[in-house]
This record gives sequence, structure tokens and C-alpha cells, in this order.
Amino acid sequence: MRTTRVDRIKTEALHLRRVRHGLAFAVITSLLDPSTELIFNGEPIVGWDAIYAKQREWWQNGKTDVVYVPRGRPDVRLLSPDLAVTTLLMKSTRTMPDGSIKEGNFAVSAIWKKRPEGWRILYAHESTTH
Repeated sequence: MRTTRVDRIKTEALHLRRVRHGLAFAVITSLLDPSTELIFNGEPIVGWDAIYAKQREWWQNGKTDVVYVPRGRPDVRLLSPDLAVTTLLMKSTRTMPDGSIKEGNFAVSAIWKKRPEGWRILYAHESTTH
């Protein structure tokens, strides 16, 4: 079977998505306080190791083709000079095991604390939206 230009572009785009998600995850996790608690659809996940294990499960050890796109700008509210709350609406698109395409909408909220080393996420909540 001959590889077309479109196939090569799709392959490169998938590679870039994976790299981008890996980089985004690395940046996000570097901002997590060691005791961060993430609530995902009602399930509390506490601590970096537990969050990382869950992310690897969700992203199939980096083999997922999921693409995340922000739906607008994040809402940032400064509660005090060293405490803030953020909310970001997102859209995801992924290929399911049966080959169908699934799209989803979700919101991510986080409480941030300014530490001597910079801003860190203390608590985050992610849930589906309509």
C-alpha cells in the first residue's frame, strides 16, 4: 500500500499531538503541590503518584489520539495576593476502541497557592459539561 501525502500529514499531526500532550502534562504536573487533590467525575485522586497513574491509564500510556481544545479563555479570579481560582472549559475528541469518534466537553477548575517557588495547584476538579 502506497503512503500518501495525507497519510504522512496525519501521522505527523498525531505525533505532534502526543508530544504536545506530554509537554502540557509535564508543565501542569510541575505546578502541582505534592499533596494536590484532583476530583474527576466525583472520584478523589490525592498526590502526584496517584494522579500520574490515573493520567497514564486515561491516555493509554501515551497511545491515545485524544486532542484537547480550550473552549475560550480561562476564568482567573484572584482571591488574595497568594490565592487564586481558575476555570477552563475544554473539548476533547478521541477514537474509541470500536473506531467511532467521541467528542466530549468538560470543565477544569483549580485552586492555586503562591509559594516561594511559584504558583502551585492545591486542588483541582474536572467534570463533564453539556
